[in-house]
Amino acid sequence: MTNDTKSPSTSDPTNEFADVNKSTPFIGRPQSGKTQARSSADTDPYLEAAKLIRRVRSLRVDAMPPHLFGEASWDILLSLYIAHREQYRLTIMSVCNEAGVPLTTALRWLQQLVDEGLAIRRSNPLDRRTVHVELSADAIATMDQLMENVLKYNTSL
Repeated sequence: MTNDTKSPSTSDPTNEFADVNKSTPFIGRPQSGKTQARSSADTDPYLEAAKLIRRVRSLRVDAMPPHLFGEASWDILLSLYIAHREQYRLTIMSVCNEAGVPLTTALRWLQQLVDEGLAIRRSNPLDRRTVHVELSADAIATMDQLMENVLKYNTSL
């Protein structure tokens, strides 16, 4: 898996998938009384927990044959959660890139996540050819709780 997102192919004039659109961030929450700007790593322990989980998952694939691991839905959830915490949107293709799963697999699992109420597809109002994917409010709350539990477990080691 990789953290790098790849640019969409310019040879496909009907490319309906665009790269990560970081130019339209979500509205951020104010820093509580801090005057010095800090990185998201310093201010968001849930984000750091999610990134650590993704990194550990990457390390296991580097250490053992990749065909032993197959949790595309979890990789997609982690990618969507990280995008939410870092305040940027993902297109379907950028979900594939960030989660490290093939397009057909991502489409199948994204549909399952939408059907389960965990993900939402939204048309880009500025470019109808692109669709953004994000976690639902319930999925965000569940992932937040999971990251809180990870952090509690980590401090107990």
